[in-house]
Amino acid sequence: MTQYRKIERPDKSEYPAYSQHYFDLIKTDTDILQEMYDNLFKLKKLIYSLADDKLLYRYAENKWTIKEILVHNIDDERIFSYRALRYGRNDNTP
Repeated sequence: MTQYRKIERPDKSEYPAYSQHYFDLIKTDTDILQEMYDNLFKLKKLIYSLADDKLLYRYAENKWTIKEILVHNIDDERIFSYRALRYGRNDNTP
């Protein structure tokens, strides 16, 4: 297991109010980086356990497949990384 530096949960004044929902999903106050690291492997294990037909299954017309949801999440991860960079640089661009 990789050991990461423990970081405290940010104060509410350090991020926009609309981000609160995401902070509420974090289970721990001090092992945030470890939680992120562990979740990477849990998700990878889940994805690799699914057959291609499951990844491409659509339960109804115009509904997303699991594969499409994963791509959407990857895009979101890029957006959140960019936002984290801006927060870290105290960039107040709306």
